[in-house]
Amino acid sequence: MLKKLSEYLTVHPKSITSDFEKAFLNAVDGLFPQTKIYGCIFLFKQSMWRKIQELGLSTDYGKNALVMPQCLANLPVDDAVEAFKETSLFVESTVTDKQKIKITRARFNK
Repeated sequence: MLKKLSEYLTVHPKSITSDFEKAFLNAVDGLFPQTKIYGCIFLFKQSMWRKIQELGLSTDYGKNALVMPQCLANLPVDDAVEAFKETSLFVESTVTDKQKIKITRARFNK
């Protein structure tokens, strides 16, 4: 469908915002290699919330350690790497052993 749509365009889009479907992202990259692709922050946060629920961590959601990673999406790219490192250290120092066990189990159950 995207390929058919591209046949009617006289110019390529400068940017596209979408969900995080890999097939769509690959199609956009293949058809419009110069187009910047942005992920939808709402869908990113929704995905993180579902993972938090899946891991049984929703009662701990209000704690900074679970909210901070979502905030990284709002930072300028140049600041995001350093903020990720700081956030990772904070999360590591504040996440309880019970939470770590749930996260580890989820990784091995994939």
